[in-house]
Amino acid sequence: RIEEGTLPSGTGAYSRAGKRMPLEGARWLAAGVSQSLIDAQPPTSRGRRFFLVDGTTITLAPEEELQRQFPPASNQFGEGVWPVALLVVCHELASGAALVPEVGAMYGENAVSETALVRRCFEQLPPDGIAMTDSGFGIFHVAYEARQTGHQFLCRMTKARFNSLRKKA
Repeated sequence: RIEEGTLPSGTGAYSRAGKRMPLEGARWLAAGVSQSLIDAQPPTSRGRRFFLVDGTTITLAPEEELQRQFPPASNQFGEGVWPVALLVVCHELASGAALVPEVGAMYGENAVSETALVRRCFEQLPPDGIAMTDSGFGIFHVAYEARQTGHQFLCRMTKARFNSLRKKA
């Protein structure tokens, strides 16, 4: 189409095509790109890959459908307009490539926690992948989910949580 001069220079066609793409197609593409980046790097240690697990929130465009799926935050003055999504994602250590994020609502009746999304992240890891988490994930539930999905893990704990567990040990 470039040689024929029929390739449009505007971004409208690209935008319309993206809106028609099924979500599973986008997930498949993202997973494929991520895996190709991971495969291009040698594993971190002894043939094993380490995955850093973390969570974040993002604000989305104030569109009605997004507001239904990801309700905005509210305070004493009422509900905001910006939908808020919660994401948990694993990054492969050697390549830095992110696996497909797991997404949920931060607020509203269908709100989820980072620890609720973490199991779906662990299910994306290869069988011998090792999960590494920050102190926000250094709780029993996350360790349990890592073991349930067949993974070894290294969870950083807050000092207070560590001291509490040490007293009970």
